[in-house]
Amino acid sequence: MNTAGIISKFASLAVGGQIMGTVDPGPPAAQSVDVFGIEAQFIGSIKIGSTKLPLTPGDVFDDIRLSQSTIRDVHVVELPVV
Repeated sequence: MNTAGIISKFASLAVGGQIMGTVDPGPPAAQSVDVFGIEAQFIGSIKIGSTKLPLTPGDVFDDIRLSQSTIRDVHVVELPVV
């Protein structure tokens, strides 16, 4: 991985409880604009509650949906280094 160009980085992200997205998205038009994200060019590790999420090492950019019990509108995204 090209680390020289990284300007946004999380060494680790830990949430003690749960991450919840939108439970009731409303009409279909509202669903297209309701998205939440944690984004960085490098994310070292993620732990939600007692679960450590698997990240792909190297130049593969992860896009993990965190809110499994809702409409899946919360993401952790690794962005490319430019």
